[in-house]
Amino acid sequence: MAKRILLIGAGLTSAVIANVLKRSHIYNSSTIELHIWEKARGAGGRFSTSRSPCNSDCIADLGAQYLTRTPSNVLSQPYFEDLIGNGLISKFSTENIPGFLQNSVVDKESYVCTNGTASVVKYLLRDIPNITFNKRVASISVIDDGRIKVVSEGQKEFDIFDVIVSTMPVPQLLQLGNIDTILQSLGNPDIKEKLAQVSYTSRYALGLFYNEKLTIAPSESCMNFVDGDAMVRYWTLEDEKRQLGRVNKSFDNASSAVVHTSVTFGAENIDRDAKDVQQILLERVEKTCKSLHGAVPAFVKCHKWRYSQVSRGYEGAPGFVVLSKTPLILAAGDGFIQSGFENCVFSGEETAKYVVEALK
Repeated sequence: MAKRILLIGAGLTSAVIANVLKRSHIYNSSTIELHIWEKARGAGGRFSTSRSPCNSDCIADLGAQYLTRTPSNVLSQPYFEDLIGNGLISKFSTENIPGFLQNSVVDKESYVCTNGTASVVKYLLRDIPNITFNKRVASISVIDDGRIKVVSEGQKEFDIFDVIVSTMPVPQLLQLGNIDTILQSLGNPDIKEKLAQVSYTSRYALGLFYNEKLTIAPSESCMNFVDGDAMVRYWTLEDEKRQLGRVNKSFDNASSAVVHTSVTFGAENIDRDAKDVQQILLERVEKTCKSLHGAVPAFVKCHKWRYSQVSRGYEGAPGFVVLSKTPLILAAGDGFIQSGFENCVFSGEETAKYVVEALK
């Protein structure tokens, strides 16, 4: 009988895990049956791309903004080559971007996602069956026959799996029903303590969609890191951002912009109603972003990232942690190393290899 594997979350780490499993010798209909459950209505996770309801070609990245590559990183090299070869990413220079910390990209390369960051995750998941959206896991528990019972939120029914890999942010993992019982079975109280120490920054992302073509003010760029502003840390004119990669993805008679708040503002306002924060940010954008001054968006989306980027990763940066050996329950994702494309690749690769070895 095939082993049923559940990946919780359809973000980048899950996409890498699914790809490695699919390429492995254990992937066939008689060996494993792979499933992915995602709480949102689409794949991507924090590689999130939204579309204007007025123009589906007008897109905006509300999460990750670009990919950073270390050319000497052998593990991530085939991923970048594949994405470049299929026209999903294109290299750009950071030299003329206001406020960009150039010393943070020494010996590194930057890539813009030509169709939005979510397209990268969707590409990696393109041949993976059994992906279910709008399904949030509420609890997991070990049943008498040694398998795992998984209950989704708002559902009385449950599913049974042999292996579970969670890629959700660590604080959400610790909120799952029965997780304490599973951790106690390890007999290692340090695991829970180390999990509890993982932390993330919080921020808001404002997506602005216009039914007109905007131009960049002389003193600004298509990407801008703002220093000294209590609210706005970064903003971009999205169609022009994609032009950095010399890819012709300009929108016809439309523009979109994305504004990210500062970490401090995010932390101080994360429990406020997003609609209230949206109005505050709109007023701030009018004063801070000259290229957007006077332009009226046809649609606004204010997204709350409670778990934006990892500020403190799991001790030792192992890439994943074993929560239970029998049955096999793992936790993976950037919380177990650090945020960033290459780190998610590392987490996904290491996790998948462990699963393959365990199922031999």
